[in-house]
Amino acid sequence: MTQPQVLQLPLCSQALLSLQKHDHAVQDNHDNLSPRRVLPGLLKRTLHYIKTNLGQTLSMDELVKVSGASRRSLEQAFRLNLQTSPMRYILHYRLHAAHESLRQAQPGEIQLAVLAKHLGFNQPSHFTHAYKKRFGELPSDTLAR
Repeated sequence: MTQPQVLQLPLCSQALLSLQKHDHAVQDNHDNLSPRRVLPGLLKRTLHYIKTNLGQTLSMDELVKVSGASRRSLEQAFRLNLQTSPMRYILHYRLHAAHESLRQAQPGEIQLAVLAKHLGFNQPSHFTHAYKKRFGELPSDTLAR
């Protein structure tokens, strides 16, 4: 009997690339953003950092450093341009990366706890709860389809 593969990084990476090409997929309340909309530099730097460090624990202090702006300015930039907070953006981006990975995977090809950890969720139960709240189904249900 073969063991399921723990996590194929290419699968998750492929999902992240898909998200980067279609960033509007992670925008709940800001679907109306034009792909050509010019974002402030501090926001571009921060979004790039989030996307390239998605599996790491990200803090507001770290995002403030990366942005080169004050905490208030960063929060305001997110609110004005993306209609969300920085931390909520990170959560939604992680959930959509998980969703894409699960949709592309075959059952047994990926372990949910490993995927959650790879995407920066320290507690699998937090991942499962947030995923169900966002997509209306358990991650295992998405994987089974």
